Amino acid sequence: MKGKFQHGGVLLFIIFFIALILPVLKFRFFLTVDGPAHLYNATIIREMLTGDQSLYNLFFKFNEQLVPNWSGHFLMMLAGFIVPAWLAEKLVLLLIMISLPYVIYRILKERNISINGSLLLILPFTFTLIFYLGFYNYLLGIALMLWMMHLITQQTGAVSKTTFWQLLSGSLILYFTHLLPLLLLMLFTGVYLLFYFRKFSNPVRTASTFALAFMPAVVLAIIFMSKRGVEGYQGKVNFIPSGQLFEWLYLGQPFIGLNCDQEQIGVFVFMVALLIAFVFTVFKNITTKPDTDSRIWLWMALVIFVCYFVVPDGMASGGFISLRLLLLFYLLVVIYILLNQRPAWMNAILGIVGIVASFYAFVYRHDVAKEQSNFADDFIEAASELPQRSVVLPLNYSGNWLHTNISNYMGAVPGIVVLDNYEAKLKEFPLVWKQIGVVDSLGNFGQSLNPTITIEKYENLTGLEVTAVTRFNFIPNKDDSISEATNKLLLEKFRLVKKINQTEVFIRR
Repeated sequence: MKGKFQHGGVLLFIIFFIALILPVLKFRFFLTVDGPAHLYNATIIREMLTGDQSLYNLFFKFNEQLVPNWSGHFLMMLAGFIVPAWLAEKLVLLLIMISLPYVIYRILKERNISINGSLLLILPFTFTLIFYLGFYNYLLGIALMLWMMHLITQQTGAVSKTTFWQLLSGSLILYFTHLLPLLLLMLFTGVYLLFYFRKFSNPVRTASTFALAFMPAVVLAIIFMSKRGVEGYQGKVNFIPSGQLFEWLYLGQPFIGLNCDQEQIGVFVFMVALLIAFVFTVFKNITTKPDTDSRIWLWMALVIFVCYFVVPDGMASGGFISLRLLLLFYLLVVIYILLNQRPAWMNAILGIVGIVASFYAFVYRHDVAKEQSNFADDFIEAASELPQRSVVLPLNYSGNWLHTNISNYMGAVPGIVVLDNYEAKLKEFPLVWKQIGVVDSLGNFGQSLNPTITIEKYENLTGLEVTAVTRFNFIPNKDDSISEATNKLLLEKFRLVKKINQTEVFIRR
C-alpha cells in the first residue's frame, strides 16, 4: 500500500510539473536575461573549435585561465552539434528544471522517506527570479551540490573508493559549473564534520579523505579568486541594506520571477505555509526524539541564513549573491521539512499550497513567454537576412529588462558576430575579447537605451568593418537629438533591408 502511495505521489508531481513547464515546452524560445548570451557564446565556442575559425578568431579568444561558468556553455555547445540552436537551449533549460526535483526525490528515496503530496512544495522553485535572470550555471551547480551534500551525510565509516571518486569528480564539475555552490559545499562539509564527528569511526581519516577529494577543485578556486580580488562584478564590494534583505526574506523575493503585482499573492500563500510547516517540524523535533539525519539540513539552512545577512551581494567578481543565498535558504528549509514526517492532512495542504503558489501566475507567465519567443524569432529571422560573416552592431531601445541580451540570439546563427557580448567583457567566462576594451569605442550601445554610437572610431582602431546594424523597439522622436543623430548615421552609412515587427535590419551601403 505504501509503495502504491509513493508511486502516486511521484505521478502527481510529474503531472503538475509537466503542466507547469508548458511555457518552456510550447514555444521555440524561452527568454531569460542572460540566456541569449549563453547560447551565443556556446555557438562561438563550437565554431572556434570546428567551424569558421577565421571569422571568430578576429574577435574572440579562449580565456587563458580555467574559469567556472563552463558547464552550461559546454552542454549547449554539445547539443548544438546535433540539434538547432533553439532546441539546444531548450534541452539545457529542461535539464536545469528537472535536475533539482530529481535530486530531491533521490535524496528522499534513499533515506526511505514517504513520497506524498508535500513533494509539490518543490514546484515554486521552478520559475524563480534566478531562473529568469538566466543564471543557468548556478542552478545546475545547486542541484549537483545538493547531491554531493547527500553523499557526504551518508558516510559513517571509511569513505569507499567509489564515493571518493564521486566527490573528487563532482567537486571538479562543480568548480567548472559555478564557484558559489562549490564554496558552499566546502562550508557544508565543515559544518557536518563539526556537528557529527562522533558519528565517524575515524573522524580524522574521514576528514582527510574529504579534503583530498576536494583538493583539486579548491586549488582551482583559490587560483581563480587570487586573480580577481574581492571586488564584485561591478568593480566594488557592495552590500544590500539590511532593511532590504529583511523585506526580501518575508516577501519571498526569489519566487517573484517576473512581476510582483501578478505573482505576490501566490508567493505570499507559499511563504505562510512554509513558515507554518517549518515551525511545526522544528517543534516536533524538539518535543520528540529528533531526527538526527535531517538536522544537518536545518543547521546548513541556518548557516546560509547568517551568510545571507553577512556576505556582500557583490564580491570576488560575482554578483546577486544575496538573492542566490536566499533561494538556497528556502530550498534547504523545504528539504528539511520533507525529510520529516507530518500528518496526512498537513501533507495534503502543503501539496495544495505548492500547486496554488506555482500556478497562480501561470496564465501571465505563459503569455509573457509567448510574446518573448516571438521577439526572439524576429532576431533569428533578422540574422537570416544578413550575409555570412556579418559583424552586427545591435541597438536596443527597449526598457524591458528581459530584453537586455535578446540581440545575442542572432549570434546563435553560425557566421554572425554580434558586437554586444557582456560575457567576453567580464573575463569570468570561457571567452574574452581578443582586443580587450576596444568594443567600447563603438559607444554606449551596450548600456544605454538611447545609445550614442561611434562606428568610425571603432573601425579605425580595429581595422574591422561593422557590416550591419539592428535596431529594436525604436520610436522616432525629432525632439531627441541623440536618437536623431544615431538615425542620421544609420541612413548615411547603411540601408534598411527589412523590418520584422519591432526589429529593423540595416546593411552597409
